[in-house]
Amino acid sequence: MNILIGGATGFIGSALVSFLKGRGHVLTALVRDVNRASAQLGTDVKLISFGSTDKKLITEFENSEVVVNLVGRPLAPSRWSKAKKEEFFDSRVGVTKRMVSIMRECKNPPSILVSASAVGYYGDRFDEEITETSRKGDGFLADLCDSWEKTAFEAEDFGTRVCTLRIGVVLGREGGFLKQLALPFKMGIGIYFGDGNQWVPWIHYLDLLRIINLGINDESISGPINCTSPKPVTGKSFAKSLAPILGAKILIGLPILCLRLVFGEGEKVLTSSQKAYPSLLQEKEFQFVHEDLVHALNEECSPKWVKSPE
Repeated sequence: MNILIGGATGFIGSALVSFLKGRGHVLTALVRDVNRASAQLGTDVKLISFGSTDKKLITEFENSEVVVNLVGRPLAPSRWSKAKKEEFFDSRVGVTKRMVSIMRECKNPPSILVSASAVGYYGDRFDEEITETSRKGDGFLADLCDSWEKTAFEAEDFGTRVCTLRIGVVLGREGGFLKQLALPFKMGIGIYFGDGNQWVPWIHYLDLLRIINLGINDESISGPINCTSPKPVTGKSFAKSLAPILGAKILIGLPILCLRLVFGEGEKVLTSSQKAYPSLLQEKEFQFVHEDLVHALNEECSPKWVKSPE
């Protein structure tokens, strides 16, 4: 297939490029900096700039059967000022709106749009068990994800099948949450946030890539997909699992008040609880490569662990 990827140079996007190239797909990356992306992605991925004219973008989108949208500025760790919130919104909703508007102008628009979202859609839900049919939560993150998804679903107006990925905490050594968390653990001090009782809806990056691949190929799938392991854990359990792998000798909880002083409203992305389950994937009998947290953490963090084949 001809697949166009937005966000191809990010943590997940760059892994997806390698994953899809290995399956023989022809890839085009929609990027902000063509020179930088060329050095990162290589010469066998066609590059097009977000700043290109509508006419050029329409041509590229018409030549693509699938669009994968993974664009979005990182939410953490940062303090959420008004300017930051606008940046988060523009990089998600704004970019998605631009992509959908280009697709709308195509004589033959792409048949599939797989667009990122997040479990932040559900807000802070404590111990409630969450599936794709659960209601939207409250707060900035929930509202952001809701607008992001609604913008993507506008592509259904012209016959494109749309999947939105409600992504949990992605585990991979090359970036994201695990890379940020690893340093204090390697220094001997393991940390968790608040009292550690919040639920962490995690997923190994390879399973996320496989879910994207499923969304592309299974015509019966559309709508939101919870991209999380079927075995969520609490924050404290996560820290206890990671500590022996990275050599941490003690565990401490970082008080929410301290996090709020540093990050303001941004502490929500660290302390919200979503006990999310991938019910749609389970209905499709999707087989997770990394269903167990300790297995996933060993895969990414232990030098003695032998990596599983894709």
